[in-house]
Amino acid sequence: MKIFTVGVGSRSGELIPEYDEQGKVTGYVKDPDGKYVTSRLGEETLAEIARRTGGDFFHADAKRFGVDEAAHALAGLKRTENEARLVREYDEVFEALLGPAFLLLVLEACMSERRRPRPAEGKTA
Repeated sequence: MKIFTVGVGSRSGELIPEYDEQGKVTGYVKDPDGKYVTSRLGEETLAEIARRTGGDFFHADAKRFGVDEAAHALAGLKRTENEARLVREYDEVFEALLGPAFLLLVLEACMSERRRPRPAEGKTA
């Protein structure tokens, strides 16, 4: 399975904004010590994941989102890889029971419908 990764964010690290209910920035996230928390793109990790699986890594920034490159890479996949599906195959096991069932049907058809006469009660031979 090939994994294609897209890195979104700053390579150098950016402050993490906090928003109010209207979506306006009210400040930035701080740790328990009161220091600002930054978020940095782990580009090396994403590139390593893509490399190990035979995929590719794309970087998205404000100027180019990496969508065109990712779409081009996905279009280059073999059709079988791109349209893989699960197919279930069942084993037919009823054939082993077909012969004995047929034999029982033939025996049942050959059996007489008459009952055997019972010996009379009280008579002993």
